[in-house]
Amino acid sequence: MSKKDEGEKDEDLEDLDKDLEDLFSDVDKGVKAPKPPATPAAPIPPEGDLSEEAIMEEPEEEEEVKEPYDPRPLILRIRSQEANRVELEIAKQSHGFCNLLRRILLDDERVILAAYKFDYFNAPRFIVELHDPKQIKTVLLDATKQMRENIQDLEKGLAKI
Repeated sequence: MSKKDEGEKDEDLEDLDKDLEDLFSDVDKGVKAPKPPATPAAPIPPEGDLSEEAIMEEPEEEEEVKEPYDPRPLILRIRSQEANRVELEIAKQSHGFCNLLRRILLDDERVILAAYKFDYFNAPRFIVELHDPKQIKTVLLDATKQMRENIQDLEKGLAKI
């Protein structure tokens, strides 16, 4: 390239810069750039203190906020109750818990039908059909007692190993 060609390109770029400044000059006047969030800076060691500890010192990180302990491990809601059928929703429980509860309910003589649907996005839903639907509370309490006994037996068996 000759010097003449380079000079023309520089002039073209300068003209383009001027045009852009003219177009966008009024846009930049009212807009302020957002300030970055203030972060605590590490203390700067004095000039004479260049020890390894002073150099390696990092700012302290904030402690993570832990969720409060939930004392209600079993959240049970009665969705609907018809003649001898009760539909329950059990929140915050796993597939294993639901399967164990279903098996224990089926072993109970007062229960005609026990089934559940486990959906990963919603709370598991149980359908329990009883001879006397007024006994739902006692049936569920007896089932939880039986589950506790099963777990204690399992713990004793594992402790022997």
